[in-house]
Amino acid sequence: IGTTAFRASGVRLSANSAEEISVKSIRYNQVGSASLADLANVKIVVGGTAYDAVASSDGKYISANLGSGVTMTKGGDLEVYVQYDIVGSNATNRTVDFDIEEKTDIYGEGKTYGYGISPSSTYNGVVITILGGSATSIGKANSVAAQNIAVNVENQPLGGFETEMKGEAITVQKMIFSIATSSGATALLTNVKLVDGNGAIVAGPVDATTAATGQTVTFTDTVTIPVGKTTYSLQGKVASGVTTGTTYTASTIPSGWTNVKGVTTGKTVTLTQGTFNMNVMTVKAASLAVSVASSPAAQSVVAGGTSVLMSNLQLDAGASGEDVRITSVKSNLALGGTTGVATKLTSCRVFDGATGISDSVNPSAAGLQTFLLDNPLTIAKSSVKTLGIRCNIASDATGTYAFGLASGQTPATTGVNSG
Repeated sequence: IGTTAFRASGVRLSANSAEEISVKSIRYNQVGSASLADLANVKIVVGGTAYDAVASSDGKYISANLGSGVTMTKGGDLEVYVQYDIVGSNATNRTVDFDIEEKTDIYGEGKTYGYGISPSSTYNGVVITILGGSATSIGKANSVAAQNIAVNVENQPLGGFETEMKGEAITVQKMIFSIATSSGATALLTNVKLVDGNGAIVAGPVDATTAATGQTVTFTDTVTIPVGKTTYSLQGKVASGVTTGTTYTASTIPSGWTNVKGVTTGKTVTLTQGTFNMNVMTVKAASLAVSVASSPAAQSVVAGGTSVLMSNLQLDAGASGEDVRITSVKSNLALGGTTGVATKLTSCRVFDGATGISDSVNPSAAGLQTFLLDNPLTIAKSSVKTLGIRCNIASDATGTYAFGLASGQTPATTGVNSG
């Protein structure tokens, strides 16, 4: 129910004659248990053109007058089918079956000699059974993965689930979600909302309430779940006092959702799915770990090179609860050999791939080198960003030069949302 432009009862006509044929009219007999009142926008499509279907007085036949006719070339084919919307509010379990009952239900004329022509056989259409709303599955959405979340930041993921409906869309008036915490955190989640796969809010926001095993989130907004697969996620705000490492596990019992009805039929739909847990979310502060990448390896380079890659630094936000932002990069320049001189390096810059993103630094001595970024750089949580340091090397340079890290040389890091 609720299906639009459904295509059924297709038949292919073949012109096995010595002349072109003009198909003038087509009639179908609806022998299923559904009535034409259960259908809307009924069309008979001939050769890709949709013609309005005219119903007989008893509602059992539909026909299309093709006017001057649809031409079939000698040896050619013509595809014919019925197209309709299924709208009947009480049509559940009824059938639709459009048949070509009599040979005379299709009438054509030879374009050369003008004689009437009908097909040599009748046609029984495929029986279509109309189904009301039902859930094939409701369970954890792996696409809303276990991840780190931040405190005091709106729209943090708390879990996700996927529905698969068939027959018709359904509405749910009340959904209840339980939220278990690893440390028994008493600070309640706030501004919790239910969001669909397009990012649209379909229920909430509401604040959690205290429950014996954690917290409870109750939505009383009517949620419409469409036919097919749909992913929903819970999003909310974790209180600022919640400690790093606290986990949140959301669960729900679809069979306990209330006032579930088919959108078209208005009939009550029974959901049988039991309790399931969604993926676990872990509270983490904003953080960034910086390390020297293994590439490029130690190597010899020719003096006089320009924009030589000296080192790659890896900025790892894998343990961060939110995206982080930096405005500078710090690195330690170490010199080796008897003739290594810092001033032999010039125009040193930080690169993101092939693009320079910092000011130009001309080292005057070994030790801390600070590169100010042209624009603040954001590293997404759960990701690693690799930045390169490139320098020009004087033509008379000798010795060894290495950009690495020393204690205290991690750049100042700010949580993008929390500040």
